[in-house]
This record gives sequence, structure tokens and C-alpha cells, in this order.
Amino acid sequence: MNRQAWSQAPTKWANLGVAEKALEDRKPVVAKTKSGFDVFITRLDGAIYAMGNTCTHAGGPLNEGTWVGRDRCEIQCPWHASRFCVKDAEVHGGPATFGEPAFEVRTAADGTIEVRARP
Repeated sequence: MNRQAWSQAPTKWANLGVAEKALEDRKPVVAKTKSGFDVFITRLDGAIYAMGNTCTHAGGPLNEGTWVGRDRCEIQCPWHASRFCVKDAEVHGGPATFGEPAFEVRTAADGTIEVRARP
């Protein structure tokens, strides 16, 4: 079962109110869209990535997970150890079988992060 299947990821740019300069390397931040969708945001080796924060397997909070993988670019769910690549939001290890919703990221004129679902 995909725990994100019925969630509404924004298809238009949504401002999350998180300042880009406040993001630290591999320190995830969770922000909610106006529709209530939880977005996992992190800086990773200088680039900013965003994906869904709710594990597609059982709904665990990915922001509470640990960094794993050769380049430490995967987040491991704290509940059942599913692993997701932060760069493309794909599942890299189960029990999850579905990737996370992935987002394009940009910085607004005021320095805050905006996201929209990748097509």
C-alpha cells in the first residue's frame, strides 16, 4: 500500500516559508503546504532537495530517520528501515515499494523555498 497515494502534492509553486539560508547540510526540515502536505526539505552537498515526508510503507516521519548509503544521500525511515534517495525520491530499499512524491525546488525573491510536484 502506498501511504502517499491519496495525498495532494502541489502542482503549482507553493511557498513553504522556510528560508534557504536556514537550511544546513543533511539537517532535514519539514514544512506543510497550504493543503497540509508534509514536505521533507534538506540541503545536500550544496543543493536543495524536497520530497514527501511520509514513508510510503507505513507512514513513518522521514525527517526523523538516519542518513545512510555510500554517499549518505539516502534517508532511512525510523519505523521499518525503508530507504529513499533524497535526490530523486525513489525507494532504494524496502519494505516500501513506492517512491516519495518528488518536488522541483526554487528560491523565491524573499529568500524562502518554493516547491511544486515534478511532472
